[in-house]
Order: sequence, then C-alpha cells, then structure tokens
Amino acid sequence: NLVWAKEQAATYLTSTNDYKNSGKALEIIRQGTEDGQIPEALLPLYLRILPSRGDPGSFLEAINMMAKLYEQGRLDKSQQLLLAKLYERTHRWEQGKDLMLNTLSRYGTDEEVWTTYISLLIKQGEFSTAKSRINRFSDITDNQMLVARLSGALAYEQGDQSGVQRALRSVLPSKSLTGALSESELATIRNVAGMAMNYGEYEFAEKLLRLYVTRKNPEGIFDLIAVLAYHGNAEEALQYMEKAVSAEPMAVARIAMQAMRTRAKELDQASRDRLWNLISQVIAQDLEDPARAMMKGEGFETLEKYDEAIDAYEEALENPDMSPPQKAIAYNNLSYLLAQRGERLEGDERLISDASEIRGPLADI
Repeated sequence: NLVWAKEQAATYLTSTNDYKNSGKALEIIRQGTEDGQIPEALLPLYLRILPSRGDPGSFLEAINMMAKLYEQGRLDKSQQLLLAKLYERTHRWEQGKDLMLNTLSRYGTDEEVWTTYISLLIKQGEFSTAKSRINRFSDITDNQMLVARLSGALAYEQGDQSGVQRALRSVLPSKSLTGALSESELATIRNVAGMAMNYGEYEFAEKLLRLYVTRKNPEGIFDLIAVLAYHGNAEEALQYMEKAVSAEPMAVARIAMQAMRTRAKELDQASRDRLWNLISQVIAQDLEDPARAMMKGEGFETLEKYDEAIDAYEEALENPDMSPPQKAIAYNNLSYLLAQRGERLEGDERLISDASEIRGPLADI
C-alpha cells in the first residue's frame, strides 16, 4: 500500500547518509498529507529523520512537533528521551529537565531513562544532582557496570581522576587478577579497560588489556595496540602493527593514522616514517578503494604535505565508488586546504556548497 511504499522509499533515502536525500525522504512522507499532518504509521520514521539532519531548522521542527505530541500523550519512551536531548542541545535545559523528571516518574527503574537523565545532568554541569541520582540509581539496579560508567563519567568531567579510578576498580573482580579468571570476569576486565580509555586512565587501561590479551589473544589485541600507539610505548605499538598489518591491514592503518595525528610532535622522525610506511603499504594494496583513497589525502594532510593532499583528495573525488559521507569529508578538507593556500576561491565556494548539500549546513563545514 501507499504508506508501506513511502516508508520503504524514505528509509532507503535516509540510509544513504546524504543531507539532500534525507530532505527528499521527508518530502515523500509529507506528500498527499492534509495540513501537514503526518500519517500515524509514518510518524516515528519522520521524527527519527528530522533531528538526524543536524541543522537548526530541523531541530526546531522536531522539537515543535514532539512537544505537541507529548502534550497529547503520544510520545513513547525513546521519543521522550530524544526530545529531552534536543532540548538540552538547543539550550532549553529547563524544559529538558522537566521532561526527564516526568519520564523518570513514569518509567521508574528503566535503565535507559536513568542513564539519559544522569548523562544530561553531567553535560549541564549539575554535578551534585548527578551524584545524588547515581547513588539512587545504584540502589535500584543490579547493573553495577552501568553505575560505574556513570560514576566514572561524572568524576572525569569534574577533573577527579582518583574518583575515576575508584569507579573503575569498583566493578573489577574482587580476587587477585593474577589467578584464574572466568569468561565473565575477563569480559568485565575488557569493559573496564574501555572505560579507562574513555576517562583518561591510559596506564590502567594498558595494564588491564595486557592481562586480557594474555588470556584471550588474539582477542583484544587491537585495543592494546591502540592504547600503546596513542598514549603508551610507541615502539612496542609499532612492532605489534608491523607484525599484524598483513592480516588486518585496515585496522592497523587506522590506528597508525590516528597515532600520527595525536602524537605528531611527540614522536621522532623514524617513528613517524614507520607509521607512514604502514599506511602507504595498506593504501597500495587497493588504489581503487574509497577508504584508502581518503586515507591517502588525510595522511598527506597530517604530514603537512598539502600539495600532495590536494592532489589526493581531487583524485579521490573522481572515484565513482565514494559514498556521500566520504565525498562530504573530501569536499570539506579540500576546500579548507585550498583556502589555506589562498587559491581558487571560486572553487572553494563550490566545494563548500557540495559538502553542505551532502552533510547539511553544519558548523564544521
């Protein structure tokens, strides 16, 4: 039927991650409606697409629609949480907070509701309220890993690294980590290592990942390589990557690229050359691959070889297999490099326009 056909077409267009296509998806849903009333069956899809576009106009339309539906009691839990996030993002936190309190009173012990509310409190800097809510949530849930994640996030935002460490250690196996460990305990160790990475406890993350890899190798090896490459012993990371590149080329290349970005001034020239050699080796494996074509441009840009980066991005944009998001990034990066060089201003404006059509009128463009 017509509703099903609209849903299929709109879903497909949205899946392209193309700003213009998401607008077409909204137009398809609106076609044939009276007074802009979206059919009930298509309303959830419409409300998902609108804020995903990321521009202020779409945010405003989504908020206005969802606020009316909320007053009518027609928003489900996930839509209420989305509306609260939109309020927070558009500097209407008091409305968002009121909505969250009402949602919390309705859904009681729901983990998603508690997590969303506490996370928004932390984002807004309401640390004492967030702490109080974490304590209350801890009393009503068995998911202490989630409690630790929230506690760690709060401590990290407060600049309290000792608090981060307490939160992380609170969910580790109570027995010595040198003895036998069950599969569930090893999974906990890996999860805690991930949190440690997120909250700036890199040495602790490395310690846990070494333990995990010792027991589960090759599982977790790229987590360990990443923490070493970004924050630890670069020489050890390079040795791991040089051994692993033939088996997992793209995983190694992505880590090498990020290490070049984050540690460019810290690493010696020999280490930077080895990282670039790894990346170049992976790129050369398939010159027609869009991901590798983008990596080539980003690599030259990181090395501050801007002429080569411009050539690489221009070459990448000629690749018919480039996805819309890849094209947007290439357009954006290329226009920035051209502007920095003070050349081809007219071309820059066209490139920015092309990127905006794909990704929308976002601040980074």
